[in-house]
Amino acid sequence: MGDYRIISSDNHIVEPPDLWTERLPADLKERGPVVHNTPDGPFWVIDGMTHFNIFAMGAQPGIRLEDGGELNQAEEWEDVRPGAYIGEEAV
Repeated sequence: MGDYRIISSDNHIVEPPDLWTERLPADLKERGPVVHNTPDGPFWVIDGMTHFNIFAMGAQPGIRLEDGGELNQAEEWEDVRPGAYIGEEAV
């Protein structure tokens, strides 16, 4: 097939759970996104509103294509592939 470099145009970056609590200026930390662990898994909470589990995207690349869309929404940060948050690992 030759020496081709494959480049994905659909990669997702997954923010570490402590990104906003550790790096926002003190006057904004109260409003920054935080991860709350629930019985259904970890979810981002932003301004008091619960949002989706972003870790699922980084822990299960390609799953939708392999088993018809059965994504586990309760993925943990520890299951996220390093290529989702470390650029050198994505290559």
